[in-house]
This record gives sequence, C-alpha cells and structure tokens, in this order.
Amino acid sequence: MPLQRGEGKVYTPGQAAAKMVSEAAALQSQGRTQEARALLEKVLSAQPADLQARQMLAQMHIDAGQWEEAQSLLTEGQRLHPDHLGFVQTLARLRAERGDVPAAIALLENARQRRDDAGTRALLGALLLRQERYSESLQHYLVALRSEPGNGSWLVGAGLGLEATGHVADAAEAYRRAALAPGLTPELAAFLQDKLERAAARAPRP
Repeated sequence: MPLQRGEGKVYTPGQAAAKMVSEAAALQSQGRTQEARALLEKVLSAQPADLQARQMLAQMHIDAGQWEEAQSLLTEGQRLHPDHLGFVQTLARLRAERGDVPAAIALLENARQRRDDAGTRALLGALLLRQERYSESLQHYLVALRSEPGNGSWLVGAGLGLEATGHVADAAEAYRRAALAPGLTPELAAFLQDKLERAAARAPRP
C-alpha cells in the first residue's frame, strides 16, 4: 500500500492500514457490513500480515456462517504468524463447531509444542471434555488454573473433570470457587447453583 495523503496528513502503510481498520470497525457498528468487509479485504490485499484486519474479517465471516472463507483467512494467518495463538484457537473452535473435534484437538496439541499457554490448555480441556476424555481434560484445566486460579469457566471445566473421575468432594470445591468468580453468565450461575445443591444433598448429615 503506498503512502496515503488526506486531510493534510501523510500516512505510512502501517498507519494507513490502521486507519482503514478503524473505519471498518465504525462501518460494522453501523450495520454497513459489506463496506466494512471491502475495506478489510483492501488492507489484507496490500498487507497480508496485518493481524487486526485478518482477525476482524475472519470473525465477520464466522458471524455470517461463511466457514470456508473464515477458515482460509485463519489458516493463512497461522502460516504468517505461527506464534500468534489467537488464529490457532479460533481455527480450533471453528473446526469443533463444524463437528471435527479431533482435528481441533490435534491443531491445539501441535501449537502447544511450539508455545504453551493457559488459554490453549483450557480450550484443549473443553474439547477433551466433549470427547469424554475426562482425565486428560482435567490435567489441562489444572495447568491453566495455575495462571488464572479464579477463572470461573476453567473452574467449572475442572469440576466436571473431577466429578467424572470420581473426585466428588474436589469437584464441589471447584464449583464453589467458580460460583464466586465475577462475570458469570446467568446460565452458568444457574448451572453452578444446581451442582452445589446436588453436592449439598449428597453430603453426609452431622
């Protein structure tokens, strides 16, 4: 992208791209999705490595149910930025949503060999839960919780793994801690309340 001139200013390619991404975000907020998408495509045509434009455009395709387009953008993003886990995690979620959970798990395991982080571990834990691989899921959640011990969603995942592997008291403790976490959705709060009521009903009477 050449230098851009406008309003008496000269923009470097990076500044011009950032300005166009900002304009695309404003257009999207106004419901002008096609115009926003065209701007982002223009940015990526000139600067394929632009992270923000690629992430925004991929998410727009996901929101529109355009899975192939989103997957193409994310795969290319992963190639251009192999250490950027956001592309890998979004691609894994997309594959899982499309029913290919084993491929999503394999993708995350591969990425984890290069760079390990709590978010990847927690996502692996969630996908392994869906496969009923409870012991493996639990191990990933426990590692993730070392970084964020108060993460409510991760505590719920750990609780489910503990419960499925017979550690009922530890599961109840995980649910209790999760219930104290800020920002729980109403659905998750109701789920935890049910879990805690069931745990209380099973507890031995003094």
